[in-house]
Amino acid sequence: MPEIEPDTCLTCLGSGEISNERGLSRCPDCDGQGKLRSLFTRNEQRLRQIEQRNTRLSGEAAQDAQWLVGELRRYRVVLFEAMTAAQELGEKEGSEEQRLLHRIQFEANEVLGIYPPVNPEPEGQS
Repeated sequence: MPEIEPDTCLTCLGSGEISNERGLSRCPDCDGQGKLRSLFTRNEQRLRQIEQRNTRLSGEAAQDAQWLVGELRRYRVVLFEAMTAAQELGEKEGSEEQRLLHRIQFEANEVLGIYPPVNPEPEGQS
């Protein structure tokens, strides 16, 4: 039995097609590529699918779905900023580390909303 590569789509087993009652169709998980894309890309695709389906909803359900998608996107942006700041921390030495730790705390608080927002120190100030 051949081994399955780690990034192979397990829905279509790398073929890019799945069968259903209408015959063969493009695999929705890998978009017919047979290989899984990054988690970031898959999540963005799923958010777009939810937005498309949201157009069929009406009233409060549509508003709730639209709000949720917006919040998820906002959280993703802030988490990406926190990740970038943490990567910068690994490249810096000395007092810069303290500034970057504060930036990580600020960005994480942007996601969690635990404390009232406070702007981080401007660049060049310690």
